Amino acid sequence: MLVFDNEGPPSTANTTYYFTPSSTVTSGYDTWTAISNASNANFITAPASCTMKALNLAVTNYNASSADTTNVAVYLNGSNTGMHASVMTSGNSAAASDTTHTFAVAAGQTLSIGFSETNINPFNKITVELICQ
Repeated sequence: MLVFDNEGPPSTANTTYYFTPSSTVTSGYDTWTAISNASNANFITAPASCTMKALNLAVTNYNASSADTTNVAVYLNGSNTGMHASVMTSGNSAAASDTTHTFAVAAGQTLSIGFSETNINPFNKITVELICQ
């Protein structure tokens, strides 16, 4: 599970930032955890083989309500797997899941989360959950 706050600038709208899928970022992603345009530099190594069955995304816009679309995708060994979810918020909460684009993960492969949004001004709490069985 990945949980982080998006507090707005200095991030850039429509830019993909990459996260380690198993972390909680309390100070906001801009300060230290996200890496722009480098999915192979921010990842976890799978400790066991499994099938990635679901991506769950929840976003709460808690300040500066204006329309924003949050996009999240799963990367395996630096390549987009096709597993993705998107939600639109505007002063509210929203959730989405992807259980259609399942894929196999082998022990030792790397996983990362790609994140982008269309508007950097709303303050969002983003929670991402991966289910691998």
